[in-house]
Amino acid sequence: MAGIYRFEKWKEYHAPNPAMLHLMMERAGFKVQQWCENAYMLRGNTKHPEDRLHWVVSGSLELTIDKVGVVLLTAGDQVLLPAETYYSFRVAGDCPAIYMLGLKIEKAVPIKKAKRKSGSKKDIGSERS
Repeated sequence: MAGIYRFEKWKEYHAPNPAMLHLMMERAGFKVQQWCENAYMLRGNTKHPEDRLHWVVSGSLELTIDKVGVVLLTAGDQVLLPAETYYSFRVAGDCPAIYMLGLKIEKAVPIKKAKRKSGSKKDIGSERS
């Protein structure tokens, strides 16, 4: 593997919030998708050209990662798989697994504020008495 593999357990007392995870992933430069996989679903061995971040919202995923081993992700846990890493996964248990999938993009695009044209109307409340 050329990149860095990373696994992190959830350390918070509360359950993960999907909107919060989505925002954190976008800020880290990932294009984010939310997935729901049925209980006992299995995906065969695959690899992708970009880094991928799997962050579990609920349920559990068991990933088998080439040259790493088996990793069990439960609610809040995340794993970063470098580009070109072979892996497979299955939903562990009889409950569906909901997770956020982040696809690493080259660089995050900064959001620019719209500039006001000169001579435009003043904001309400901006005039002094």
